[in-house]
Formats: sequence, structure tokens, C-alpha cells
Amino acid sequence: MAEAETKVVTEQADNQTAIQADDTAESKRSKFMTEAIEWAKSIAFALAVGGLLILFARPSLILGPSMESTFFDKDLVLVEKVSYLTGQPERGEIVICQTDLPLNSFMHKAVIKRVIGLPNDEILITDGLVFLNGELLEEPYVNGLPTWGDGYWQVPADHIFVMGDNRPNSNDSRSGEIGFIPYNKIKGKVYFRVFPFDKMQSY
Repeated sequence: MAEAETKVVTEQADNQTAIQADDTAESKRSKFMTEAIEWAKSIAFALAVGGLLILFARPSLILGPSMESTFFDKDLVLVEKVSYLTGQPERGEIVICQTDLPLNSFMHKAVIKRVIGLPNDEILITDGLVFLNGELLEEPYVNGLPTWGDGYWQVPADHIFVMGDNRPNSNDSRSGEIGFIPYNKIKGKVYFRVFPFDKMQSY
């Protein structure tokens, strides 16, 4: 009788140990799943924030003098893309464009320029002046500098004509190297200068 009772107690103890082991394993699985879900939430949040930054606040460092005196070499600006996901460029806006000019063996140059002409616009440059659709274009941002490169252009559909504000020192749509910029090569619109800090300004 005593042996039978001992056997029963032992079996109960073994069962209890097995139950505790199952509970421990289930607890570990539950903890792992909770941590995995939290990690997934954090990653999703980081990706969402990164996506918003790319759309609304992608920093871009200006290299070269082609936009002087609006921007200077080493100025840091913010670029947003959302305007051109929901609309189209407008004359006078400052944009970052991808070109076919080689930067290195793997990449092409991006340039910062001002939008001068939109699809179907007619642009005439003569005697240092710019005419848009038959009318002289008022350009206070060039500070009286002449626009070299006499010629006539009509902007094709889904393209823009761009020039740098530093007309004597800008490679832009006047050149066959760059030419008209297709919409899908516009990387974004410049809307704020971050640096130098004493020249912070919205555009």
C-alpha cells in the first residue's frame, strides 16, 4: 500500500514538473513573440519616418557656383518630393535634377537649377536677355548678369527648361549635355536653406 502511494505521489510530482516545464516553454514563446512584435513595430516606425524624411526633408549639399548669388558652394538645403507627386513644377521654382553627366563610374550628376520653362513654352535667348513666350522675362535673381548662349527652344511635353542663376557659369538646359529635363528626372523641390545658419531661408 505504501509503495502504491509513493508511486502515485511520484507520478503526480512528475506530472507537476512536466506542467511547469510546459508553462515555462509557453512563457518563453510568449515573451519571444512579444519582443518580435515590438521589434517589428519599431522597424515599421523607423521605415515610416525614413520615408517621410525622404519625401519632405531630404538634405542636399550644394557644390559649385552655378546658383550664385541665390545659393553658394557648400550651402545645405532641404528638398521635398511630395509637391511633384501631387502636382507639376512651376516657373521660378528651384529644383534638384538628375542628369546624364557622369559623376563617377557608377553614378550620374544631380544639379540644382531654376525652372524657367514648362511644357510648350517658347524660350528665346538673344543679346544676353531671356524671352518667355515672346515677352522679356524679369529675372531679379541673376543680379544683372547676361544670359549667354543665344538660341530658341520649345519645351516638349512632360519636360522643363532649367537654368542656373549664375548664367555665365552654369551648365544647364542651354547645353546639349543637359538639355530639357524630363519630369521623372526631377528629384525634388528646394524649399529651405539650413546652412549657413545665418542665412536660413524658405523658398
